[in-house]
Amino acid sequence: ARRSELIAWLGGALYLSGYDWVKPKTPSSLAMGLRKRLKGARIVEVEQLKLERVASLRYEGEYSGWIHVELFGRGNLVLTDEEGVIVQLARPLKVRARELKRGVRYEHPPSDSVDPSGVDVDALMREMAAHRDSELWRFLTFRIGIGPPYAEEVAFAAGADLRSKLGEQEGLWERIARASADLMARLSGPADPTLYKEGDVYVDFSAFPLRVLAERYEAERVGGRLNAALDAYLTSRIVEEVARERGTAAPSEGLRKQMELKAKYEEEAARLRALADEIFTRLVEVESVLVEARKGRLAEGVRLDRGRGVVILRLSAGEAELDLRLSAAENASRLYAKAKKLEQKAARIEEILKDLESRLSRREPEYEVQVKRRKRRAWYERFRWFLSSGGMLVVAGLDASTNRELVRRYMEPSDLFFHVDMPGGAVVIVKTGGADVDEATLWEAACYAASYSRAWKEGLSQADVFYVRGEQVSTHAPPGTFLPKGSFYIVGKRGYLRGELRLEIGLMERKGEYKLISRPPGAGGNLVLGYEIAPGDLPKERATTVLIESLRDAARKRGVPAEIEVEDLQRLLPSGGVRIVAPIS
Repeated sequence: ARRSELIAWLGGALYLSGYDWVKPKTPSSLAMGLRKRLKGARIVEVEQLKLERVASLRYEGEYSGWIHVELFGRGNLVLTDEEGVIVQLARPLKVRARELKRGVRYEHPPSDSVDPSGVDVDALMREMAAHRDSELWRFLTFRIGIGPPYAEEVAFAAGADLRSKLGEQEGLWERIARASADLMARLSGPADPTLYKEGDVYVDFSAFPLRVLAERYEAERVGGRLNAALDAYLTSRIVEEVARERGTAAPSEGLRKQMELKAKYEEEAARLRALADEIFTRLVEVESVLVEARKGRLAEGVRLDRGRGVVILRLSAGEAELDLRLSAAENASRLYAKAKKLEQKAARIEEILKDLESRLSRREPEYEVQVKRRKRRAWYERFRWFLSSGGMLVVAGLDASTNRELVRRYMEPSDLFFHVDMPGGAVVIVKTGGADVDEATLWEAACYAASYSRAWKEGLSQADVFYVRGEQVSTHAPPGTFLPKGSFYIVGKRGYLRGELRLEIGLMERKGEYKLISRPPGAGGNLVLGYEIAPGDLPKERATTVLIESLRDAARKRGVPAEIEVEDLQRLLPSGGVRIVAPIS
């Protein structure tokens, strides 16, 4: 029989490879531990829990047990004995939900997803009713276990919007449920493996043909050749990844501090959740303690800090500071909210850590200097811009100075001028070329003007926007009147639209080049990757850090040769907080 090697690419894939993999002369301690335990053993069983990205392989030999390969996040490999106790692992882990280290029992990552084997249309309809405030992509991915690109296929078949909430698409629930159930049935049926190519390069694959991928790439049904094709595709990806990681430096001081801070946040969040859980289980008792404390009567183990208005209560999970003005249930909710904020901070640090680790892993070659010819940019690339779904160029100013420049130098009488109906916002120009403007372009320009305005900073979801023809706009006021600095004088009738505050930021491919742009959802142009954003609580500086790392990582994985600079991204983000809604694939 032809020899194959089982490749566990942590965070990537688990597959059989026919390539000859060169082993290091000095194996790692993990490799030595695995060899000692697995020498002469056979893999006798392979399991996958629901549709989770965890493969469990049972081995039997001199020793017996399980190998758990986790493919989500950075990934992990955990070797257990017959009783499920961890004896070797790639990455120790300690979070609120579980702990991975030698000597403890292995626990699968917590999952809120339903069992796909029991999914039918009625059950899915009930699940959607219970999660009506969730976006469709989030519901399919985390509750049903259908991730990309299969989630896109469900939305395509149902005529639904992945980024809209379920409650906004209630009329499509049955179609979404049927499309999901059909996809589950196909996944459990005979495979029709398909690879997708862009040029001569494989870029994706699926268990059966997907229309959403076939529309973007060249589909190739591979039948019994799936593993050989995947072997070539995945092995090349691993080789590229290892090449980037060679020469990785030891963690910097900044990286170490971020790791310590992340662990601190996670530990405190776990403590607060444990306290809140205990308060809810002892709700009547804790409420009684609060009532008595307000009267100045303290039970044993209870302290009162009148200056701060708190009661310090000793619980089995630790000491809890409770606000005297709140009920027991309200105090528990407050603790949950604090825990959630800490978990969000830890998650943001995780994104920062990925960026730091990525930068540490890229060693610059010695004595090599590259000189690039600066490419000539189009005039509109000095501003914010996008192509409308009607094919028209839409340009927006960056500040008061560029607003004025845009109007004075580049606006024609037949162009359309857009501005939010309040002070403080970007001028948006639709370059019509004298042609009629379709309604989709009007709406997209209104969304652009609403998003780059004071309304974003105020956290609004929509804002009124007016528009006029270029010939109705002047940078000078009539004699005897005063025009404030940065303002424009408008004559004649105005049109009004309600603009939605929502943007997509990503890389657009145009004439063989990749440009980082922002645009309203659904606008024209080929956006190969990116993220949808809306007004939110994430500060602009932190949003920049998260998005720059995510965009660069996505570009590397997709093989997109684009340089994404922090300054360019900052220029595209509106003033104010950000909520990252969903990735664009």
